[in-house]
Amino acid sequence: MTRPPKILGFLNILGDWDPTLLVVFATATGVYLICYKWVLGSEVTQPLEDYLKGKEKLKPRVIFGSIIFGLGWGTAGLCPGPAVTDLVTAQFPIILFVAGMLLGMYSVKKFI
Repeated sequence: MTRPPKILGFLNILGDWDPTLLVVFATATGVYLICYKWVLGSEVTQPLEDYLKGKEKLKPRVIFGSIIFGLGWGTAGLCPGPAVTDLVTAQFPIILFVAGMLLGMYSVKKFI
């Protein structure tokens, strides 16, 4: 997840597709399926449960933030967590991405 060519290869389903990130997604899904019932009902999952039960409406900032996340991930080939890890390389594109990510998080929280 810290190698942009690997992520871009996975997202390029119409070209030279690299399915190896499916292992990451399958593992995460497996952990989720095992832990879901254990975590269910905790304060961590309460906002999600309220939304799924129709008690809370989906907020525009969630939709807008999701779009920004997807565009950033798809164009840069960087996921936020691994991008922060990559800061140790001190590469300008990584620094720029993390700065843009922080600015995006701030603007979605502040203005939307």
